[in-house]
Amino acid sequence: ACTTPDTHNTRSIAFDLDNNLVISEIPKLSMFRPEGGERLKVFSLEGTYLRTIYFSGVDFKHSFDQINIDGLGNIVVNCPYYRRVYKFDPKGNRLHGFGTKGRANHQLLDPTDILFDNENNIIICDAGNKAIKIFDPKGSHRRTFGKAGKMGHQFTSPARAAFNPITREIFVADSYGKKVLIFSQRGKFIRSFVAPDDIRNIKITGDNKVFLMSGRRIFVY
Repeated sequence: ACTTPDTHNTRSIAFDLDNNLVISEIPKLSMFRPEGGERLKVFSLEGTYLRTIYFSGVDFKHSFDQINIDGLGNIVVNCPYYRRVYKFDPKGNRLHGFGTKGRANHQLLDPTDILFDNENNIIICDAGNKAIKIFDPKGSHRRTFGKAGKMGHQFTSPARAAFNPITREIFVADSYGKKVLIFSQRGKFIRSFVAPDDIRNIKITGDNKVFLMSGRRIFVY
């Protein structure tokens, strides 16, 4: 085991294309923010500090919630307060942003998770709209699927998701519904199974194992 040097108010972690650990951080003192707002710190897997990435082109007056890194190394940031998602290049330069508040297919109400498929499309869990929304790498809406309800193919709170690159399926953890729903890459419902607890996160490994994390335990399928 290893630890990284102290960071302040970390929000999210991801891995870059070199398998380095990328941590989002809100600096302790605003007077020392050379570029303003949140930043990313990059560490090796052994915990060695490598560099800091400052964002340019966006003034984050409200904290972002999550980060993720696509297959090209670009950084995607989820900003629930604005109902927007921003995309930056690996150096932190803004490429584009998308999203407005609303219930239309291209709009967001409560984006809770961001991930990517094998084509670098951006998959967003929108808990507010009880739906999964997919945008192309440039931020144009491609499709929306899912609806509110308590049946096996419906959502109560789609909080987290994972993409299985082997089967090209999207696994969605419905935290309040205590179930996992599985959809095709195009949004066709395939099946669902009951989770033993409220699910806080879901991950899929390269050998096709599904890890579900609750507030108390981790379940492996």
